[in-house]
Amino acid sequence: MKKYSILFCLFLQLAMAFAQAPEKMSYQAVVRNNNNVLVSNHAVGMRISILQGSATGTAVYTEIQTPTTNANGLIAIEIGTGTVVTGTFANIDWANGPFFVKTETDPNGGTAYTLTSSNQLLSVPYALYAKTAGNAGSGLPSGGTYGQTLYKCNGNIQWGPCLPLVQTNQVSSISNDSTTIDAIVLNSGGAPILESGIVWSTSSAPTINNNKLVNTNQNASFSLSITGLSANTTYYVRAYAINEAGINYGNELSFTSAKLQLRQAYAGGIIFYLDSTKEHGLVCANAPIGNYEWGCSNSNVGWGTSINFGSGLSNTQNIIAACSGSNVAAKVARGITLNGYTNWYLPSVGELLMIKQNVSNFNVGPTGWFWSSSEDSQVHAKRVGLSSNTSFNPNSYDTKYTANPVLPIRAF
Repeated sequence: MKKYSILFCLFLQLAMAFAQAPEKMSYQAVVRNNNNVLVSNHAVGMRISILQGSATGTAVYTEIQTPTTNANGLIAIEIGTGTVVTGTFANIDWANGPFFVKTETDPNGGTAYTLTSSNQLLSVPYALYAKTAGNAGSGLPSGGTYGQTLYKCNGNIQWGPCLPLVQTNQVSSISNDSTTIDAIVLNSGGAPILESGIVWSTSSAPTINNNKLVNTNQNASFSLSITGLSANTTYYVRAYAINEAGINYGNELSFTSAKLQLRQAYAGGIIFYLDSTKEHGLVCANAPIGNYEWGCSNSNVGWGTSINFGSGLSNTQNIIAACSGSNVAAKVARGITLNGYTNWYLPSVGELLMIKQNVSNFNVGPTGWFWSSSEDSQVHAKRVGLSSNTSFNPNSYDTKYTANPVLPIRAF
């Protein structure tokens, strides 16, 4: 047996040209099956109730109808014209709300109602409201023009639509730099939604003046993915919607982005070192960028180099200042743009050994012999072998004019 879902849209703007209030209101709904396929050209059974006070309040009026969906799965009825079960539509005191429309539907056309939905009436046609409210002394707002509709917004009667109602449902798929937010526009407020989406910030109560992502499809329910987040950071997010009455925000949710991890792809390379904050560290390129000579053959780098971890950047700068030629390893590494990132440099022996310890030993990243930025002598420079073989001695050197692979690193 197929299961069905139904999407309800309530249209309450009635023709105001009548001197006497029409005792009915228009109602439309779209019926779909569990595969989100429209139930087209098919009779459906409906029981419609007007509830007073809440979505589970007292039914002041109930009727039944058997409309037929069109090719688009749409049914259009006029509440107040069906077969009455209880109550009198003309006797509803619209000034004594709030009121809700409860619909029970049998998609097979009978009275085995399996689908239930309750929707608040955010607007009440002026002609119906005024008939029971009496005169201005009964609480009618000032202003208004012929043909306008009265809306009940948060318990207050006003001319023109309410602000839209929107809900932030959940945060999911949280990573170190992205997440997904599910939200829904619960009610348009009686006017078309001009824009909806999500906003976020590292401070509570974000607005569209912070960061926003627009729901371009303008579906009532939507799921949007935020990217470019900082790792291990708490964010606040909420949905928003805009109609002609203005902007309204949904409930606020918070989440903390994931911490970075060793061997994770990040910032253009592979993380091989993280500091104590787990937010900053070093990445190495995913693969060598080519084979180049070390440079400064038969001469020493005047400012010297170090084998220590953390000395790669200063080593690179010293080599660039001392060595002629444009195709030396340090200059190539420093000048490259790789995976959209700049500021790469040639690692020291200590940094290459850290890559071996935290990356290569786990069968991750490139393997082979790579130039370090650490000088050995006038004739030789140090190179390091990266391999998952933990007994392998990675320390070596080669003549400076020999071309060896270059594996740049960068800080983030």
